[in-house]
Amino acid sequence: MAQKKVSAAGYQKFFLLDNYIHHMIQFICCHTAPVRHLSAAQAAALIGRVYIVEEVQLLFAIIETGGKQYKVAQGDVINVELLTAEDESTLEIDKVVALFDGEKLTAGTPYVADAKVSCKVLGHGKGKKVIVFKYKAKKNIRVKNGHRQPFTKLQIEEIIA
Repeated sequence: MAQKKVSAAGYQKFFLLDNYIHHMIQFICCHTAPVRHLSAAQAAALIGRVYIVEEVQLLFAIIETGGKQYKVAQGDVINVELLTAEDESTLEIDKVVALFDGEKLTAGTPYVADAKVSCKVLGHGKGKKVIVFKYKAKKNIRVKNGHRQPFTKLQIEEIIA
């Protein structure tokens, strides 16, 4: 029995009974012109072999750290630019650009007041190697360098609104 999360506006979890049904849902939602406007959950309901297990309240935030923005939800693991924090420590990010609580989207100007995201630092590491190759034509100048961008791995523990 295969378990698969299908999203109907992001609010419901479904269990699919087998992979065949999953492929039928994908086919109906993506390849059939008359039902192209249906979501995957609606197509699954049409097939009739999907059971709604629980209703999930979706809460996510858009945070800013290291000059980049990330969409996060509770339990997510993300890699951000290197932070000066110890492993296994707790970190609070107060630069919340937007917050969605399942019903209402709150956008900050520039940040949402009194909103924080609590994170746990899982560790630090380096990304994949990027080769930087410079040369000057007709001058026999060749320079090959590699670069690995450092990052901090965070697990989102709680979104405080």
